[in-house]
Amino acid sequence: DIMNAPEDAKQELEKCKTELLRQAYLLGKQELVDKILSYAPVIIDTEELQKQYDKAFWDLFSEEYDNKKYDRLFELLSHLKKLYLALAPSKEQLINDIIDVDFIKQRIENNAYTNQELLLLVNNIFDIIKSLQAPINDSKLEEFRSHIDIDNLHFPTILKHIVELTRHIIVSLENLKKD
Repeated sequence: DIMNAPEDAKQELEKCKTELLRQAYLLGKQELVDKILSYAPVIIDTEELQKQYDKAFWDLFSEEYDNKKYDRLFELLSHLKKLYLALAPSKEQLINDIIDVDFIKQRIENNAYTNQELLLLVNNIFDIIKSLQAPINDSKLEEFRSHIDIDNLHFPTILKHIVELTRHIIVSLENLKKD
């Protein structure tokens, strides 16, 4: 816990550790202290773990999409829609019109989307995000938008960027709450 704790908590945790070892000595002498100290701490790099999890998720998501298994896609779109509606209830009609999951589901399952139509959907979702995010993130959004290849459009890759931008919105809001 000391290794993973914020700097301001480490000193207090060190005091707790010292007191626990002192009490262990009173209970079981040096043998108990040595036994406690023999346990190696488990060190987890939570950022690296999150990166690995994200990569595995998006690899699976892409594989399922390529194999025409769309359940995860529709769940993700539903989740994003609910999130955007919670963030901008005044834009309910717009969000419902753009992220009409039942309509999108019908079109995707019947392979009815042209690349132009899919690009329009993606750009409309980017517009929703742009209206919700801090202007400082606009350049990242426009970068994603500009790298979309209409001839080789891969919806899972674009959704990954949409989720990334949406995470930035949530993090920004959480940071505002803290301040």
